Amino acid sequence: MKIVHNYAEFFKRVKPLFYDDLENIGLFGSSAAGIFDNHRFTELTEFCSNNPKYHIISILEGGVEFNRPIDTKALYLLGLGDDDPELVYIAKISWKAFENLQVLKFRTHEL
Repeated sequence: MKIVHNYAEFFKRVKPLFYDDLENIGLFGSSAAGIFDNHRFTELTEFCSNNPKYHIISILEGGVEFNRPIDTKALYLLGLGDDDPELVYIAKISWKAFENLQVLKFRTHEL
């Protein structure tokens, strides 16, 4: 994993789309920030499959954002920049953030 602690750097790299950007491509997020609720996961994965220049950014509890789709009770953004799935933003190191990283490692068989 490539962990980034600077949110501005993470955003600059992954280039998330905001409401106006989404509207221009025919999607509407759940907020002005372009965030999608977890019930839209299938819709977003299908959209990205049909439009490979876009990718999913998963927002988990504990201040962790993964630059890949994670099918949990996460929130999601669409990105148009660096789609490196190893890129992770951690807002603050907390026990919850550490637990999320361990779950991800288990799910991707990195242990």
